[in-house]
Amino acid sequence: IDQFNGCPVLKFQVVNELCNEEGSEIVDAIMKVVGVKFKGQGDRITHSQYVRVNLVDFEHPFFSRVWHGVHILDSTSPLLTDKARQTIQANNGSWPSNWFEHPNI
Repeated sequence: IDQFNGCPVLKFQVVNELCNEEGSEIVDAIMKVVGVKFKGQGDRITHSQYVRVNLVDFEHPFFSRVWHGVHILDSTSPLLTDKARQTIQANNGSWPSNWFEHPNI
């Protein structure tokens, strides 16, 4: 698991399918990501919420081939539960080490 300051990193890539064609570059590109957060009790989902996911590098001056999106699952991540964010804050901004153990992932 890739980490940044003791927090795991969510990575994905975007590929320009037209990268082999002349003039297919995207200038001053901006990437915005929205996640869906499901809430409920037990196995029952009662509602969902759309959340904006902050990226480390959300701007690209000259996107021609591949762009890697990176989101840090830290105490500000909207993808985590309120309880998880509070636990991370109480642990000096890092995930507790037992969260990285196999049964907890």
